[in-house]
Amino acid sequence: MRKILGFGVVLGLSLLSFSVPVVVGADEHTKEYKEWREIEIRGITLSNRCVQVKKNTKLLANIIEIVFAKEETEMVFIEGYIEWLREKFIISDRDCDLSKLRVNNIPGAMASDVWVSKWLAWEIVEAMKPLDELAYISDLSQKERDRIVSAKLEAIKFLHFIVKNLRTGDPRKAMQ
Repeated sequence: MRKILGFGVVLGLSLLSFSVPVVVGADEHTKEYKEWREIEIRGITLSNRCVQVKKNTKLLANIIEIVFAKEETEMVFIEGYIEWLREKFIISDRDCDLSKLRVNNIPGAMASDVWVSKWLAWEIVEAMKPLDELAYISDLSQKERDRIVSAKLEAIKFLHFIVKNLRTGDPRKAMQ
């Protein structure tokens, strides 16, 4: 009986010594995650994401200019879609928190029969993806929300300006 009791005590102590490092490891993992998340959201990465959206939007504007600039009917569809999307962004910003709204969750943003609009909608979703990934984070500060919103709005305004400029050929008219 003593042997069984002694074996139980030794086994219990060994299991206890094994479980303590696991708990400490979990706490360290949680701490590492919190630090990573802090850097990811509040650090340089938010700025990098805003810059990435600008680069993606400029690339999309270059593609529109190269591929569609000479096609008047397709430019009309593109301009109409971007104007519609810009209005939806402004309405969304007024009615709810645009930083929490993903581009592909805007009602009607992906629905269109014209292949140019479908292509453009998909490309805009891809261009905004770096900021849309932050949409479900609940504890963003107001300053971070404002940065996300302004980056999204600026991207759509830039696309609208480029398309209007390509259609009219006059940057002053495009600014109006």
